[in-house]
Amino acid sequence: MTDRCNERCLYCMPEEGVPLVTHEDVLTFDEIVRLTAIAACLGLHRIRLTGGEPLLRRGLADLVRELKALDGVDHIALTTNGTRLASQLDELVKAGLDGVNLSLDTCDPALYHRITRIGDLKDALAGLDAAAACPEITTKVDCVLLGLPEQKLTDIASLSRDRLIHTRFIELMPIGMGKEAFLKEHDGPLQRRTAAQSGDVDETGCGEGCQFVPPLFRYVSLAELRERLEA
Repeated sequence: MTDRCNERCLYCMPEEGVPLVTHEDVLTFDEIVRLTAIAACLGLHRIRLTGGEPLLRRGLADLVRELKALDGVDHIALTTNGTRLASQLDELVKAGLDGVNLSLDTCDPALYHRITRIGDLKDALAGLDAAAACPEITTKVDCVLLGLPEQKLTDIASLSRDRLIHTRFIELMPIGMGKEAFLKEHDGPLQRRTAAQSGDVDETGCGEGCQFVPPLFRYVSLAELRERLEA
């Protein structure tokens, strides 16, 4: 929907933001509807609206209404940080929205502000509560595993106990920069994890499939996550 966002998450973009695409280079609603209609004819029936922060784009409910009216489109979901969701959800649901994926990495207000740099947890939780209270849609929380003790992953998991939502944990991975750019930006020792353990290694000690984790964070494996949640 847009490359603009009202947060600056540490693992997503630099504090000053990123160069924005010009208005002329962003798809119009008519273009999005046309492409979606073509995709639906080819068998793609589930549509996800993402960003940036898609709720920053004006008239989003109007687009949802047009997309849901297309033959073959069965499900429309929205990925959002939730900070503007409470005020727009009713209109979006009436337009035909079927699901919300809300990004939430912590339930601690101070850490939330630290991760997002400019976000306010109460705004995100207001959006989550509004979505969870809406029986017409499916609500999912997406939490990126950052390896910070104060992230309190059990608090995130407990959201599914207190609300009608699904909680999902997502592996941290570098986005938007190659290995050379990552090494240049992050001086000092780096944590490394290798998706492919076999094969040749280069001068950094990593082979094909190697991913770098920013020094601020620590890679959390699925096994460690399960152990912590089960405990």
